[in-house]
Amino acid sequence: MTKQKKIIAKISIWLFIALLLFTAISQIIYQKLLPKVEVTTVKSGPIDSFVTAKGYADFTDQVHAYAESDCVATKILLPEMQEAKQNEPIIEIDVAQDKIAVKQFELAVLSLSNQIKQAELTPDKITAQKLQLDILNQQLKVLENSQTPNSESKKKQLQMQIQGIERQIKEGYVDEAGLATLKTQLSIAQEELALYEKNVPIENKIATNQLSLSILQAQTQLKKDTISQQQVEELKKQLDIANDQLRAKKASFETSGKIVSLCDGKVSKYYVKEGDRITKGQLIADIASTSSKPCVSFALSKEAGEDLPSGCKVVLKYKTYEKDPISGITSSKMNEITAVASFKKYNPKENNYIFSAPYDEKKSISREAVVDVKMIQTSTAYTTILPKACVTQNKDQKDCIFVITKKQGLFKQENVVKEVEVKVLDRNNINVAIDSFEVRPEDEVLLYSSKPIKDGSVISVVKE
Repeated sequence: MTKQKKIIAKISIWLFIALLLFTAISQIIYQKLLPKVEVTTVKSGPIDSFVTAKGYADFTDQVHAYAESDCVATKILLPEMQEAKQNEPIIEIDVAQDKIAVKQFELAVLSLSNQIKQAELTPDKITAQKLQLDILNQQLKVLENSQTPNSESKKKQLQMQIQGIERQIKEGYVDEAGLATLKTQLSIAQEELALYEKNVPIENKIATNQLSLSILQAQTQLKKDTISQQQVEELKKQLDIANDQLRAKKASFETSGKIVSLCDGKVSKYYVKEGDRITKGQLIADIASTSSKPCVSFALSKEAGEDLPSGCKVVLKYKTYEKDPISGITSSKMNEITAVASFKKYNPKENNYIFSAPYDEKKSISREAVVDVKMIQTSTAYTTILPKACVTQNKDQKDCIFVITKKQGLFKQENVVKEVEVKVLDRNNINVAIDSFEVRPEDEVLLYSSKPIKDGSVISVVKE
């Protein structure tokens, strides 16, 4: 081999080495620039949906004790969670407010009764006074036109009577003998009229006629019913209502001064403390009967609880605290109980659903404990389940996933994504169930990508 050929051979080798080196570097750079993805595999089974809430220790089938009247709680006689027999006193109360209320109702009844009596009698008496005044005025007119010697003194006497009656009417005084007096005055006026008709001169005929008219008016007024029937009827209705209120108050009047347990069991919770004022109908205590079971109660919003039936699995987590007798250090422990929600009720006042989950009576959850509740609803079984993050939407706004496929590259096989449209059958907070004939149980599906990808993109799969 000549020297020239040797030089050419060496150059060719170095060029080949450089080419290999550049190819390797370019492949490394190419691989580094590829989207890094994580993949997952298809699973089968049910999809469990769940909601979480905060719960509290409670009892099923409790009896609620309400106040039958207004009172003050003076003493709690039985501590919470202590056994109680039916009719055993649990709270001592002060019924002074009840006594006052009864007296007030009695006063109202008495006041209305007096008003009715006054309304039935007063119109007659006032009318009697007015008629008496009218008659006296007419008698005065007759005497003013009379020429008899005693007319002047009689006139003054009548004037004094008129002034006295006017004062009585103005001051609202009612004479008990009003009607009797009126009748007597009317009789006198009639007799005087007869006398004046015989003896009074013709020029006094006008006064005589006026007196006749006044007497006729008085007789007509006496025949009228001067009582305001509408007012009297209203007062009688008010009296009936007051009597009913008085009877109801006396019927609900707690004379014993104690509130008792309504059944055998134990007071699970008091809603009042010593010194509290209690109103009629107020919830005082919950009493767990002998048939009650410990449970955890919790509330879910209307949206969250509407489609969740009773019978769902419930996981209860709560802390207990224990003090080391030697070191004195208090340590906490997380406990877990699995139960079933057996009760569901809609609460329109709060617009939510109340659930209760009874648990094993051998366990004990403190009434003060805050319970973390996880309520799980299990669906039917599905053949294709993937994490929720696997499903995205394509340019046509349809649900799709990216299945990992293989293709031959320049130097080796490469991982390529294939877009596959799917139908979502069910979902929860974590997983989705899909339906697609293109997805096989052994397929790997894209879970996460470091860069945006599309159908046909070459990717680099990161192995865990």
